[in-house]
Amino acid sequence: QSLQLEAVLESIPRSFEFNKLLELCNQISLNSGISILKFRPASGKTSGAQSFFKSASVELSVSGTFIGVMLFMDQMTKLKRLLAFKEVQMTAKRNTSPDKKESKAVSLDVSLLLETYSLGET
Repeated sequence: QSLQLEAVLESIPRSFEFNKLLELCNQISLNSGISILKFRPASGKTSGAQSFFKSASVELSVSGTFIGVMLFMDQMTKLKRLLAFKEVQMTAKRNTSPDKKESKAVSLDVSLLLETYSLGET
C-alpha cells in the first residue's frame, strides 16, 4: 500500500513545490535549447480547496526555435508529475542579424499557463 502512495505522491505531491518545478523546467529548457523568460506562480490562485487535490497556475514564457519549444513541451508532458498546459499563445518572430538584415531563422515566443496539482487536505 505504501508503494501505491509513493507512486501517487510522485505524480501529485503534498505541496506545489514551485522551486522543484522551476528546477525541472530549467533542466528541460537547457536540454531543449530554449530560454525561460518568465516563471511566476499565479499568486493566491488555487482551486479545489475542498476536494482530494488542489491546483495552481504558473505563468510560463519561453523562447526558442519551433523544434526546441515542441521538444520542451513534449518533455514536460513526460514528467512523472501531473501537469497541464493551458492558454498557450505562440508568436513567431523572424530573427535579425546585428546589421539589421532579416534572416530566414524564425524563433517562437510562447506564453502559457502551466497547471500543477497537489494533494488536498483529507
